[in-house]
Amino acid sequence: MIIDKFNPAHIDKVVEMATLKWGRPDQRPEFNRAFCGNIVRHHFFCEELCYQAEDEDGLQGICWAAPYGTGCESGEWLENTLPSLDGKEKETVLKDVAYLRHADNILKPMMSTSDIRLTLIISLKKGYGSSMLSHLMDDLSGKGYGYLFLWTDSTCDYSFYPRHGFEMVHQEKDTLFYGSEGRENRIMIFRRKIF
Repeated sequence: MIIDKFNPAHIDKVVEMATLKWGRPDQRPEFNRAFCGNIVRHHFFCEELCYQAEDEDGLQGICWAAPYGTGCESGEWLENTLPSLDGKEKETVLKDVAYLRHADNILKPMMSTSDIRLTLIISLKKGYGSSMLSHLMDDLSGKGYGYLFLWTDSTCDYSFYPRHGFEMVHQEKDTLFYGSEGRENRIMIFRRKIF
């Protein structure tokens, strides 16, 4: 495995990885590309703290972080993508856009200007996520940063974070996206001290 700075030319490959992880098998490929593409593009803030892991099989993981106060939206890309979706699909993607912003807004007041945000981590092979996170922490170490924050929710395997030194500092019930469908979902904020 080689960990290096993320190459933005690989954004579509990251969408493919996200689709493998979060795509819905009962949905059209166009919907899955739009849904996962929006998530990926929403979380790509700052090239400086974005890493990728590659091996002989190609791109196998990404670990993206960003300083406090930075942000990104899928904006123009989303506008160009929505016409390929039917009414219900558009509604679902737009509801997810609102959900991502909502979760971001829960996290922001908990951070200070010396904090970093882990925006997205995806790994296709066991151990690659841990290696990329370790690489990020090494890169941040000794530079005066406070905490590495992130938000996730209970639809994901969030057990990764406590195993890697993160503590949960906040959680609340999601009523906006999954919760509006009657499913139990919690938005969770984690942090880890940067030394």
